[in-house]
Amino acid sequence: MKKLLLFLSLGALLFTGCSKNDFEGDTGGGNGNGDGNNTGTEIVTNLAITGLNEDVAAKSGNLLAVQLYRADENGAYKPYAHGLFNNYADLKFNAVVGDSYKAVATLVGEAQNNIAKDGSGVYGKPFGTAITDGFVYDETEMTGLSSSEAAATDGTVYTRPAIDRYYTSTTQKIEETVKSIELDMHHVSFKVSIDVDQSVGEGASLTIPNAPIITLTAADLNSGTETYAATSAKLQKTIYYSFTDIISASAGTVEGEGDSQQPYKEDIELTITAQDGSTIYEGDVNFGVGSDLLSIATNDDGYLVVGEESLVPEEKKITYKADNLFYSELPVGIEKVYRIEVESQELDPNMVKWYVDGTLRAKGLEFNYVTEAGNHTVSYSIPAEYSITGEEVTKGVSANVYTSDGVYILNEPNMTGAESARGINRHIFGTNTVDRFIIGDYTQFGTTSQYIANWAGVLYVIGSYPQAGVGFSSFNATTGDFIHAVKSVNGLGDAQVRAFAGITPEQGVITTESGAYIVELNGGNFSIGTQAVKGTESGSRNVLVTDGYIFIISNGRAIAYKAEGFNENSEPIDLGGAQVGFVQSKDGNIWAADGNYSGNSMKTLLCINPKDLSTETKEISAQVGFYSATWKQVAWAASTKENALYFTPGGRSSLASSITKYDITTGTVTTEFKAKADMDDYCPYATALYYEPTRGELISSGIKGFGGQAAYNALHAFNDNGDKIWAVTYTNEGEYLDMCFPAMMVPIKNFSAPVR
Repeated sequence: MKKLLLFLSLGALLFTGCSKNDFEGDTGGGNGNGDGNNTGTEIVTNLAITGLNEDVAAKSGNLLAVQLYRADENGAYKPYAHGLFNNYADLKFNAVVGDSYKAVATLVGEAQNNIAKDGSGVYGKPFGTAITDGFVYDETEMTGLSSSEAAATDGTVYTRPAIDRYYTSTTQKIEETVKSIELDMHHVSFKVSIDVDQSVGEGASLTIPNAPIITLTAADLNSGTETYAATSAKLQKTIYYSFTDIISASAGTVEGEGDSQQPYKEDIELTITAQDGSTIYEGDVNFGVGSDLLSIATNDDGYLVVGEESLVPEEKKITYKADNLFYSELPVGIEKVYRIEVESQELDPNMVKWYVDGTLRAKGLEFNYVTEAGNHTVSYSIPAEYSITGEEVTKGVSANVYTSDGVYILNEPNMTGAESARGINRHIFGTNTVDRFIIGDYTQFGTTSQYIANWAGVLYVIGSYPQAGVGFSSFNATTGDFIHAVKSVNGLGDAQVRAFAGITPEQGVITTESGAYIVELNGGNFSIGTQAVKGTESGSRNVLVTDGYIFIISNGRAIAYKAEGFNENSEPIDLGGAQVGFVQSKDGNIWAADGNYSGNSMKTLLCINPKDLSTETKEISAQVGFYSATWKQVAWAASTKENALYFTPGGRSSLASSITKYDITTGTVTTEFKAKADMDDYCPYATALYYEPTRGELISSGIKGFGGQAAYNALHAFNDNGDKIWAVTYTNEGEYLDMCFPAMMVPIKNFSAPVR
């Protein structure tokens, strides 16, 4: 049997009432002036009732029984007076100055409704008398006041009655200056508080030996109590049970070993039975001095809790398996899906709790988090009572959510231009201009810069021709200040460095023709590992980090790694054939393309489910464009408003004449979703497409053509219906000629606090 340690509270809250006096003033004796200052003078003495808690003080129908004893000349207390009162505010009795009195009293809350009464008005145990109008002075003794026996209204006498009871015993000598006796009432009942969902408690019964069986019925129904995400009808009831040893419970202690005093305790056998007769709970509850409450409730998930013990069936308890929680940088206002994988014989998804910054947001195996600007912690918890191990399972990750007011535009630029005017352009949404953000030279940019990433507050740039410049460099994304550059990545030559992705604020990965390498970021002052990640030794291309995985194209295959604990020796997971990738659609799936890489006839799409890394292939009627010379990242974007992909079509040229739309839901391919004419005769160039997630705009960067026409650049924005939202044209002429050929766009990330 399990023990629940609860304790008896001995609060002392003053409560007063009124009762008719037995007589007025002195009755004679002494000096006869009624001041009661002489020994032997009979006076009116007050009985002050203290110690009642607010619960019983506020009840109606309470009964107080008092037995008075008077000491004889030998000091022996003899019955003197008694009374049963339903009004005990101004309670008084006759006493003689110099004599000693003993008072034994018990009070039962709402006794007039809970204690049996015969036809003549005589109440059963523990009273044995009718209500009196003042004290009755005779030698009759109310012998049941210290007994736990009580007669219920159905006539049954219980030794552990369901009543709220108080008891006290005290002695007092009446002196010239002491004309009252204080009855400090001690609580000798413990309270059971029931607050359970109707679905759990309807018809349930509480059984305690020698106590009445309590059954929950519709009469106990509360109109509704707010719980998480729902309103549940509640069965609410408060039951008081009397201790069986009234005197010891009143004293609060019992004798222990030697002369020590131990807190008084009683073990209570408690059984809770469902309406169908099945046992919900069976155990020993231990009550003692200190608290008087046993709570029986249902928690927010509908499971019964007795005391501090949750009664969760073993078959429902959860074994943790995996999750997709990992560090992320997300735009504001989009939906991010966090997941956990568990096992259970009878799974209740509500046992998994999801929190944002410590506030409960959802329950279930998935949490669809609509991102809020700021630095947040997203976490889940499987509480200990729900976990198969008996210990809480919990994990939290940083979700740094940014706003964006524009895009950075990396330009190649012109390979033959001046060495002193290379860099990154910037467009702020709502303006009709493109301005210079970073101006650098060959010590900061490669001859043909092709890839840019904005990660953890740093811009990382890859150049395709390190011999004439640098292969990898970094800049502060807020100020544009140059941080660090390396001429070559592990000695690789022209067009051999591919792409970069951040994993955490401290770690990233760079892909090359000789493999993928881990990058220690150090706030942009990076260092690149020299050991290729396992599974990429034959070369690697595109990379994407999302949903707790790192996806890489390597040797004509799409492979994945767990992001948590990622290192050079991490085991790759083969996902299938793919030449280029990656893009993540609104439904959460990851996409890559497969086919004839050299001929660029990639019409087979590989769809990867990040929940379980299951895959399927889809044949489409358009080519995903890719130009291998100088390694131009695939021009591929996904809508955050519709379940659709956008890409530039196939062909060896990096100058496209249209944009293709693929509707994932219907499988429809629109080969000229936007034609050259829709873009004012500008052609999407290189990694030309970027989807702005919060504005719902597909942005294309283009040029008029090759040669001198490459100095004429433009940005065009469309919604998912194909409507043109805005366009900005700009010319990179004269000293800005090196800002030609827009290679790739990334969002301007405005964090409300430093990245963590």
